[in-house]
Amino acid sequence: MNGLGSDMMGLGMPAALANLTGESIPAPVAGATTAQATATPLTGTINQVTTASGQTAVLLPSTQPLGTSVHVYVSTATAALVFPPVGGAINELSANASTSVAQGRLASFVRVSATKWLKQYGA
Repeated sequence: MNGLGSDMMGLGMPAALANLTGESIPAPVAGATTAQATATPLTGTINQVTTASGQTAVLLPSTQPLGTSVHVYVSTATAALVFPPVGGAINELSANASTSVAQGRLASFVRVSATKWLKQYGA
């Protein structure tokens, strides 16, 4: 959670509402395996992902509020696989299918329903 969100909770705002006031940036996360079931869960709204051969999978958070974004930046030389939560879909892919984010690229994922995410690449 960002400083603004923490400040708002300190003033009595519920955590769920305070979390919508800004971005959270956790420590970089390492991709794990290449499967949805064992992918590394993303915990922030802005995520730096490191990858290695055979260790590329990350998982979008099932608790992400509707209408909000999760950003994924791949900082290493291997593309990352981004999976939706179990039962979810990204763009027009089938349920539980991953999408790739190339090395050195940023992609944003917007949760638009309980099971649907939209992916957008940055410039």
